[in-house]
Amino acid sequence: MASGDNGDRRGNAGGIPSASFSPPSRAGVILWLKPHQLVLGGIPLALILLQVVQGGDMLSMRNIPLAVLIAVSAIDVNGRSLWQILATRLGFQLRRATGQTRWTVSPMAVDTVTAMIDLPGAAGERLRRVELVDTMFAGASYLEDLADGTVTAVLRADAANWMFAPSRAQAERAAGFREMQRVTCMLPGVRRVDTQMRCLMRPAPDDAPQGDGFAERDVRWVREHKMRAEPLYDVTIAITLDRRSIAREVKAEGGGAKGVSAVLKDRVLKCADMLAKAGINRGSVVWQDAQMLRGLMKTMSDPDAWMLLDRYGRLPDDIPVSSAYNVYDDRIQVDRTWATTMWIDRWPGEEVMAGWLAELVAGGGAGRQVILTESFRATTRGEEVRDVDNRIAEIDRMIRLNQMTGKQPDPALDKERNDLKSRRRQIGDEEAGIRFRGLVTLLAGDEASLDLSRSRAIGSASGLLHFDKMISQQWEGWLAALPLGQAGR
Repeated sequence: MASGDNGDRRGNAGGIPSASFSPPSRAGVILWLKPHQLVLGGIPLALILLQVVQGGDMLSMRNIPLAVLIAVSAIDVNGRSLWQILATRLGFQLRRATGQTRWTVSPMAVDTVTAMIDLPGAAGERLRRVELVDTMFAGASYLEDLADGTVTAVLRADAANWMFAPSRAQAERAAGFREMQRVTCMLPGVRRVDTQMRCLMRPAPDDAPQGDGFAERDVRWVREHKMRAEPLYDVTIAITLDRRSIAREVKAEGGGAKGVSAVLKDRVLKCADMLAKAGINRGSVVWQDAQMLRGLMKTMSDPDAWMLLDRYGRLPDDIPVSSAYNVYDDRIQVDRTWATTMWIDRWPGEEVMAGWLAELVAGGGAGRQVILTESFRATTRGEEVRDVDNRIAEIDRMIRLNQMTGKQPDPALDKERNDLKSRRRQIGDEEAGIRFRGLVTLLAGDEASLDLSRSRAIGSASGLLHFDKMISQQWEGWLAALPLGQAGR
């Protein structure tokens, strides 16, 4: 998955900040061609040219397979070559043939202490939970990725209402969130920060008023017949540190889990101090422990999971997070829940108001369950400059190609080039930037509802966002949607 760069941010007459987004760079070595495309397309082209030099016929039948290889190598779809797409599809079919797209948890696992991360396959093998040592956060945990060399702390909080907040409050929260992500991403040792805005359905509380009055009877009827479930909005923030980058700090703090705990505590507190200005209720921020994380995962796949959790959201160790996984081309079934994840491969080219994504999470009608996952990481000034310059060079090549082939000038290319030039000048005043990627995961109780939710989500964002349906990558999409900080891995 490609990533995008954060764009220019401006104010407006109403005081609410607005932003535009630079498109992800798809520049290759030559035009849009990546190294593997040049190799896989260059070899058959060289063979054809060699035949011509030796007096052969370029249009001979034996050159048809070579021409097909050249054509396949030249095609690019949303920044990915056909070879990359074919490799993804073939990999999925191979996993399906070898039984790696279906997993079940044995009934014998019930009433026994299960692993903290109840995930099958490689993900369950590389992720392990470590409890914090010698910190004020008793019972809290961090995740250690054995393959990636990272440690992750996960926070959960309740978000303040955005839709009905005054313009001034919205402006302050937008600025606060931007500052929180920028500062946290640039803290020493931080590899990435993953945030999730989640809307999940839970049973409505049994708090209908008693009495024989018209209003009381009406509320009770609504509770019993129309509002058996209600949406719950929350936010998760996963802060991931690179073990090698913090090795000295860890050693200075005593090494091992004790040293890692101390370093994570420092980063978490610095992030938490900025959450109130970002529109997050500071008092609701909780560093998740093992059972809380399992509870967050359980509520994604089981509509009745809320009845299994205690008042702190903890899931007992003797209850599996999920008992069955079935992965398909464009969706995944986890227990009783169907889900699909889409990658946002194109962000708005025009300026948009702060909070414009609220409709994607909170809109869509009653019953829509959605998780918007965004992964941020800091980039150096050199990376920013290189990406913008590459994109400008790519556009220049496309403009020259249009001129050579006699095509009419494309105003969109000229506009994008001017925007990138403006962004290039802006980078000179910045020490570093933030690179991000976005994923949208939709959940439903059946396939028909999932299809309807997906079509509505795509329709509601038409003209602003473009979604890649992540065909044959739904297991990776599900992992990214889990509150484990895996989206930017």
